[in-house]
Amino acid sequence: MLKSIAFSLAILVCLAFAEKNYKNYAKHGVCGKSFVMSLRIIGGERAKRAEFPWMVSIMRRGNHFCGGSIISERFVLTAAHCFCSGLDDDDFYSPRSVKLRIGHHKLAEEMREGFTAHVKSIVIHSGYKCNVAKDDIALVVLEKDLAWSATVAPVCVSRTKDELTGGGHVTVAGWGWTSQDFATGERSNALRKARLRMIDLDDCRSWYKAEKKSLKILNSHLCAGYKSGGIDACWADSGGPLMKPVGSSTDQMMIVGIVSTGRGCGLANLPGIYTMVSHYIPWIDGVMETFPNK
Repeated sequence: MLKSIAFSLAILVCLAFAEKNYKNYAKHGVCGKSFVMSLRIIGGERAKRAEFPWMVSIMRRGNHFCGGSIISERFVLTAAHCFCSGLDDDDFYSPRSVKLRIGHHKLAEEMREGFTAHVKSIVIHSGYKCNVAKDDIALVVLEKDLAWSATVAPVCVSRTKDELTGGGHVTVAGWGWTSQDFATGERSNALRKARLRMIDLDDCRSWYKAEKKSLKILNSHLCAGYKSGGIDACWADSGGPLMKPVGSSTDQMMIVGIVSTGRGCGLANLPGIYTMVSHYIPWIDGVMETFPNK
């Protein structure tokens, strides 16, 4: 009897621990669920329609320029640098100048799928300065709550870095350029995805140093790609999610990183640098608390 009770308690402890590696910020429903899951994008492949229903295209003047991830009915997680106006280190686009395309797979087919959402506010991390990759994270607050469907759903949000060790695999998705050369590449119309390998930060720093590329890689960053290059995020993939399965699940995903910076796209010894989402959970919590009932 005592052994049975102890065994049951052990199972409960394990389940509780397993649930602690992500947060579900949605008021209703589960997070990170895709019904068609199959495990900046160069060297990747086209994603299936609705494979990543949390993916958002951030638009300005009718053009896609960044990606984002739905984390709740009213909030989209993305990169702060997406909103830099170029005028000053702390001058950002106004919420009225930005719109979100939600529920889309091919951006050129806006009349056939998805919808456009208006922005109420853009919250930039207070530590972020344009042209510096520190604290490159932002939350977009929508005017109205989203309703969940097969093509619109929230992603789970990683709350621990314990599983983000070098050598593990992650997935990145976006509508960015398929080559760093604007003359030969093009921005993808259909959402694309790529499988990357997590790289230890010390290895990442040494590779950049060996290539004589100046980039301060912080402990609040993640590094993902391949030493040989070839597969990477690229221009206009910024702000999009770096993802991995929740536990052993293959059909439930969590965002672990945000496409932030790097040097070029898909170059050898220069993998992509991502904002580590779990590092900013207290900040995300704080921002969401300032918008009650949202």
